[in-house]
This record gives sequence, structure tokens and C-alpha cells, in this order.
Amino acid sequence: MPKKGELEFANFILRFGQEHVLIDFVEEIVIPAFNSGLERAYGETTHFFHDVEILNFGNLENPVLCIVGRYIKNTVVKREQVFDEENNELIKDNSSLHTSPSAVFILILNNHRLIYFSETSYAPSLLAFQTTIGKFIKEKYHHFIDELHQQNQHRRITKTELYRQYGNPSLEIVSLTSEESISEFINQYSLLKTVEIKLLTTNNELDNNEFFKQAKKIKEEANSNTTTITHNNGKDGLSKGAVTRQLESALSQGILKIKLKGKDRQGNELEGSNQNFKVKSHLTEEEISQTISGIANSGYEIFQNLVDQGIIHIGESRDNISDKIKQLWNKLNGSS
Repeated sequence: MPKKGELEFANFILRFGQEHVLIDFVEEIVIPAFNSGLERAYGETTHFFHDVEILNFGNLENPVLCIVGRYIKNTVVKREQVFDEENNELIKDNSSLHTSPSAVFILILNNHRLIYFSETSYAPSLLAFQTTIGKFIKEKYHHFIDELHQQNQHRRITKTELYRQYGNPSLEIVSLTSEESISEFINQYSLLKTVEIKLLTTNNELDNNEFFKQAKKIKEEANSNTTTITHNNGKDGLSKGAVTRQLESALSQGILKIKLKGKDRQGNELEGSNQNFKVKSHLTEEEISQTISGIANSGYEIFQNLVDQGIIHIGESRDNISDKIKQLWNKLNGSS
């Protein structure tokens, strides 16, 4: 459960089949998924986005565009009993309270990194955020296909052909990690038995780690949707130093999902994943602005400082994203 004032950082990996990525459908699908007033509901709880806007943290010549807004969990908390301290007993007391905890999100379109800020106690988790926006993206994707089908009826293109052409959306939100926290966690193991590494197909960035660069090449040549590398030595244990070196740069970019298994120094079973060494920061009460743009600006500044310090790494882009971002900014502002 995220704590009030906590900042998390993640890689927002959105793909449409094998060929298309987030930036290809940012106007048609991604932005509408955030700002069209959709809701995800179950029971007495609804999840939705509010106060969504596009902010530029760059300049006119080199825009850095972010989708910014609040993610709200609107729910009812119920109780059945309370403890009466005066009489030292439990008593029945049915009551309910309407509550709406929230988080502020900043999705940087230039590098598809996500900054997630828990502005209240019991704010919805990053996993809940992924479930919600994943559902909305799929709804807008189907709407996009329906519109294309209507526009191309004279060509007799079927929806099946359109779905095959554009590919179904898939979303992974992977927490960013620091090299220091990875090393610290792995050093807790007295015996590291198994490391399972799931390779993720990213939006458009290149991995600078040679080991994973070659592994991804093999994955793509095999036309594999999912490729997992497993290191295992249950008797003598794996080399913690070698494992740490392999994982550091790729994990800090948010392009792997891993599972670690082994024993700690007391002989207890110890398991770990990306969640155990993710990068976190905080905003103090004094730093928290009442405006979305103020919170977003503070969050983005902290993110950029972590990049400048080398704690968070961003891989090179395969495509010229800056041109696409500039075109989008000009269109949003009515410029030619």
C-alpha cells in the first residue's frame, strides 16, 4: 500500500501488436483513454481519472509533453463493530463512510516514463492504476477500430482485418529500480538459488546492456511474445556479483521483470521481485501544492534530478520521438 506523499517511478510500456507503440496512437487512443470520463466499477467502488490535462515541461522548440491528472478511487468503507474501551468490550456498530483517496499521475510522452504520487492515505496502488488505464485503452482501441471500419466500408475491409493490421493493445507498468537497491537486496542472500528474467518488448527504446540486447535479438528472430531466461543453481548458489551486474542497467530502465529465490543469512526462504528495489521519493507537506500542475512540476523535477544523478536510466530511442512530440504539441496549440 503506497504511503501518503510517496513518489514512485515506472516504465509505461504500451504496444499494439508487434509494430505499433504508444506514440503511434497517442491522439486516437491514449489521450482519450485518460480524459473521456470512463469508469471502472465493481460493487460500490469506481475508479476514474479527473482533471486531466497535457502539460509541457520543456519549451516551444523542444517540448516535453506529459499527460497529467488525478486517479481517484471512489468507494465506501464499512464497519460492523467497534471496541468500547470504557466498558472493555466489542459492540456491534454498523456504519459506513464515503471516501475518495487519490493519486496524481504524470505520464511523460517523450520517454513513456510514469511518475506516480500518492497524495492521500490509502491512495490506489500502481497496480490498480495499470488495471484501470489498461481497460480504458482497450475500450478506446475498440472504438478506434469501429470508426476505421465505418470509414472504410466502401473498401469492404472487415474488422478482423483491421484488428490484425493494428494489433491488440498490451500494457506493462514496470517499476524503475536503482543499482544501489538491487545490490543491497541481492546481498541479503546467503544462497541465491534461482533468478527468473522476463524480457519485455518496450515502446521504442534501445537497451545498452549487451547481454540483454543479444537476448532480445534472439527473441525477435523467433517471433516470441514472451521470453524468459532462468539461472538456477540450488546446490552451490549463483554468483551474486555476476547476477547484479547483469541486472543493474536493464532493471533501472524498467525493461525486465524478475523473480529471485534463495535463502537469507538466517537460512529463511527469501524471494524478491522488481517491487523490492524500486526507486521512491517523497514530497513534504510544504512541497505539496494544491494544484495538479504544481504537484506535477515538483514530481517531474525530482524525476529529472534522479536521471541527472544516474539513479534512473533512460535508453536511447529507436525513432525520432522528438519530431512526433513537437507535431503533437503544435496540433494541441493550433500551430501549423
